[in-house]
Amino acid sequence: MRVASIALAAGLLWGASGAVAQEAPKSPGPAEMPKELGPQTGGRFSFAPAEGGYLRLDNTTGQVSFCSERSAGWACQLAPDDRAALDSEIARLQGEIDRLKTASTNAEPPRPQAELTPRAGKDDGGLRFPTREEMERARAAVERAWRHFVDMVYDFQKDVTKKD
Repeated sequence: MRVASIALAAGLLWGASGAVAQEAPKSPGPAEMPKELGPQTGGRFSFAPAEGGYLRLDNTTGQVSFCSERSAGWACQLAPDDRAALDSEIARLQGEIDRLKTASTNAEPPRPQAELTPRAGKDDGGLRFPTREEMERARAAVERAWRHFVDMVYDFQKDVTKKD
């Protein structure tokens, strides 16, 4: 939630309303921090109220810091910059894609691990076509099964009509 409020406040700081431009005090006390922020011009830093302190925007570099009161006075912590991390990851992935593209265009296609062409004169138990006699026996078996099925359906119809 703190990161979300920092991001929201940073977005507000870039807008024209609600931002204060003033020189950042090195170690201001609580009485020195502005209670109400009004528009001012000039200066390197802009401040905006946030939960538990203030957001400080460096107008020169664009860095956002969260300033809060500590035991030794006010201290500012640099807010994490997620955009820089995302940009570096995008650049890394783009480099990886380019490297893979050049590697794939220079490489030879993979060779098959086994010989795929049949060898002449050797019967290694591979696929073979049935003989004419085997085809005739299969046809006769299917014909017998079909006739048996038709006879069963005919007998069933006779049994059903007798019961009515």
